[in-house]
Amino acid sequence: MARLERHIPGGAPGSRWSLFRLKRHLLLIAELDGCIVGYALAYVSAQSLHIVGLAVDPAWRRRGVASQLLHAIERYAGRRAVTLEARADNDAALALYRRHGYREVGRIERFYADGADALRLEQSSVRHES
Repeated sequence: MARLERHIPGGAPGSRWSLFRLKRHLLLIAELDGCIVGYALAYVSAQSLHIVGLAVDPAWRRRGVASQLLHAIERYAGRRAVTLEARADNDAALALYRRHGYREVGRIERFYADGADALRLEQSSVRHES
């Protein structure tokens, strides 16, 4: 998974993994033929799931891996809101989240180590329950 983190623009490899010290987290792995091709990591609370990392191997992008991971998170969330931050300049990620019904609820200036802003997004629809 550390290999996938290298492909996240402006990310801080390894910083997300401190979440494992917390008791309520969700880690989803997308695997194909024994190889990890993507993952999603979220903090779980009574009111929401907060996605702190979602990455897909560049060779597997645009094949539905990220969408499948998001669907799994949304199913797990049930009636809870799903929240995340995404780079304001990451058009591909923002398009993916918007297709999944996420809406912008805020902006955080200089959120990333390289000074880039983040958009705070939320998907609170329960249409995904099944």
